[in-house]
Amino acid sequence: MSNLWIFGDSYTKHSQSNQEDFWTFKLAKKLGVSTYHNWSQYGVSNEYICQGVMEHGDNMNPDDYLIFIVTWKGRQWFFEDHPELSNLNTMQNNDIIKKEYGKDSVKAIQYYERYLDSDHQSNMRLNWYYGYLNFIESHFSNTIIIPGFDNNFHRSMNHQVNGELFPIGSSEYETPKVGKKIFEDKWGSLDRRVGHMSLNNHEILSEKVYQTFTNNIPLDLHNGFEKEFINLKNYK
Repeated sequence: MSNLWIFGDSYTKHSQSNQEDFWTFKLAKKLGVSTYHNWSQYGVSNEYICQGVMEHGDNMNPDDYLIFIVTWKGRQWFFEDHPELSNLNTMQNNDIIKKEYGKDSVKAIQYYERYLDSDHQSNMRLNWYYGYLNFIESHFSNTIIIPGFDNNFHRSMNHQVNGELFPIGSSEYETPKVGKKIFEDKWGSLDRRVGHMSLNNHEILSEKVYQTFTNNIPLDLHNGFEKEFINLKNYK
């Protein structure tokens, strides 16, 4: 029997306690796979996601199902043992960096962001990542590449994907203003939803991906999801 392999960031990361709610685990059940493997972590870069294939590629079979998330292009894997610390805009005052690497590491990040980082470099890394994924597609026909964010670029050969995952969650708020207040003031800028979306949208997404795998229906991430239902009364 086939296996399902997931490589991604917080859009595919779950714990043992909430995996039953998650779209990737639901998908595994729909596909009836023999085993379900999930290489995902919160806040990681595309380099980290690639590492999953390097570590497990020898165990993958040609008839396996593979899902790759393309995360935000600006993320980088700076600290080997803390791959989740990949966003420059959230790293400068991070207590973990100060404690484990010292103040000089914070200064190095500031200098890197000021003098070395650029959108051009991010786009180059993104193109390399897609090149790697497209090579994998040529060997594993059951591969779906799903953008987590709008990186202004997407390329896949085996299955058509329209849209990104981020708007599924952001469109759940009653209005953008309400969403900003809930996320920043009520949730402390830490999304309380499993996989950044409601449980119903997890089910909807799992069915959409299932149809893409089994019937080659383009994966539509724009339409068919529940929207504008989270407000200041029910946000918990």
